Amino acid sequence: MKLYAVNQTPSNGDTDRISASYKLAQALTSKESQANQFKYEGRHIIPANKEVQESDDVKKDALAQAVITMGSSDTYTTVMPKLSQMSVFWTESAAILSDVYNGKIGEDQYLAKLQQFDKDLAAAK
Repeated sequence: MKLYAVNQTPSNGDTDRISASYKLAQALTSKESQANQFKYEGRHIIPANKEVQESDDVKKDALAQAVITMGSSDTYTTVMPKLSQMSVFWTESAAILSDVYNGKIGEDQYLAKLQQFDKDLAAAK
């Protein structure tokens, strides 16, 4: 799933800037743009647009089909609960994953880091 949002705060009420931002968001989420981002731009961004997902190019792409299946099935997706602990979860898990990926956390430290992560989640209000 992709989401493009327009933050009006930096515009200081400039309606032309706000309008241009909405037009850009519309263009980026259009059927044509999503097809181009998947097929022509070399970016291979999996489209969220259902019509583009039904195109031959997307249907014959194994990665695209896997992403579409995983993202659109109750078997593979779960709605994130609206809990205050989720902010702790995302912040802390991102740091742990990044540090593991970058070699800052050694294999011998995994369990201790995960146990601390569990404590931090439990303490979150």
